[in-house]
Amino acid sequence: MGKKRRYDIVREGATWTVGVGGPSLRGYLSQDAAIAAAREAARQAHAMGQEIQIFLWNGAEPIEDASDQPQK
Repeated sequence: MGKKRRYDIVREGATWTVGVGGPSLRGYLSQDAAIAAAREAARQAHAMGQEIQIFLWNGAEPIEDASDQPQK
């Protein structure tokens, strides 16, 4: 596998955005929906040989690594 990439999940006003290193995935109404979208994007990237780490942010500090959380 190549270099590990990072996907960031951030709250923007009333919605959540997933930064995936290209066009962001915007407009998720819940944190859980944004995490699910980030995990799906990570699965697709992994299939192409990329290693992904997902972070959930609250302001300037990451509040958790969402990469290894069990699926709901």
